[in-house]
Amino acid sequence: MHRILTRHAAVLLIVAGSLMQAEAFAAEPAEVKTALKAKVAALMPLVAAGKYDTLLQQVGMTADPNRTEYDALREQVSRLSDIGGKYVDFEVVGYKALGTRYQTVYAMAYFQKLPVLFEFGFYYVNGDWQPLRLKVDLNFQSLLDTLPLERP
Repeated sequence: MHRILTRHAAVLLIVAGSLMQAEAFAAEPAEVKTALKAKVAALMPLVAAGKYDTLLQQVGMTADPNRTEYDALREQVSRLSDIGGKYVDFEVVGYKALGTRYQTVYAMAYFQKLPVLFEFGFYYVNGDWQPLRLKVDLNFQSLLDTLPLERP
């Protein structure tokens, strides 16, 4: 009987521990957005400084054996100042959650000549939001098409 109770207690502790861990990353949406905005704010100065390899490494991009995806994204990011002018600033323009551990943050980077949409993917692991993916979009009409139209 004691052994059965001990097993039940152990199961309850495991379940309770899992629930507490789930609560740790399932924070209030405002807290998650604040944390993610800070992560993006730490990455965007790399764009301003032209540190593209560092940016790609920090968002989890590694040069694959063929280097195709890495080189294509690096080329795209490195050309931004050529076509957009000097980097000015950014603002977070949206969030999208895919479960409780993966979030996409949309940040509009403002260059002198044009805005550029940065799409960062973050994964919650080991108690922190880790950048996992980056997409850069000069033509973000597909995103605009999904947003509701605000009427005057």
